[in-house]
Amino acid sequence: MCPPIGGCGNPPVHHPVGGIRAGCFPRKVIGVTGTARNNHTKTLTRDSENPMKIASRIAAGTLGLAAAAGIALGASGAAHAGTMPITRPGEPTVAMTITNHTDKPEYLIGSNADGGQWVNAPKKVLYPGATETITAVAPFNNHLDVNAMYRIGLFGPTANYQLTNHKFNVNTDMSGIWGPRSQQYWMNSNIDTGFPQANVGFDQW
Repeated sequence: MCPPIGGCGNPPVHHPVGGIRAGCFPRKVIGVTGTARNNHTKTLTRDSENPMKIASRIAAGTLGLAAAAGIALGASGAAHAGTMPITRPGEPTVAMTITNHTDKPEYLIGSNADGGQWVNAPKKVLYPGATETITAVAPFNNHLDVNAMYRIGLFGPTANYQLTNHKFNVNTDMSGIWGPRSQQYWMNSNIDTGFPQANVGFDQW
């Protein structure tokens, strides 16, 4: 309750609403109408929000950040073949990603992991729009040459996807398309990482 009249330093003026003395308002104003009451009500609503709602908002924000981080990590890992079965430091490995952008299946007619061995060998058929990642390692050599040779369609040209992985020479020079109607197709390659753990991507249209 308010102090005695004059105890708060204000003159003893009686408020016209609710009988409250001016200058001696308690911490919570009761009975005040108009704009002041509306503003006060809004403040109480914000300050007294349900703690469970606040916790839910924090949790949702945390999950959103975690999901975004997971997407970023997933995208980074997709560029490579993942963990390779390496048996010694500096062992050459190859991860080759091939995407068939044509409207025809590609049929495997030959493949090789010269200097090493397959971890994931090429598929027998690479269908239109499909992507595969073939991998190989060379536990007993210091070089690894990998290739996968496909025929485009039943009677089309040959597409050779090849990566040379040597200490001072990593290239895709032996890759290309030749044979009947080969001018209708073209190939693009991009070497992401070099020796010893080489990663290359091929796109063929």
